[in-house]
Amino acid sequence: MKRMYYVGPDVHKQSIYYCVKQGDGTEVRRGEVAARQPVLRQWAQETLSF
Repeated sequence: MKRMYYVGPDVHKQSIYYCVKQGDGTEVRRGEVAARQPVLRQWAQETLSF
């Protein structure tokens, strides 16, 4: 069975704050990442591959 995850980003010019939750509302991850394309690409590959 696949789990549903939700990602809530708060986007600013220099950084993006995010929270990842499961479908039932359980928080999985929370953090900050620089608002730059190479950094975002790496973050997505590492963070969203669970």
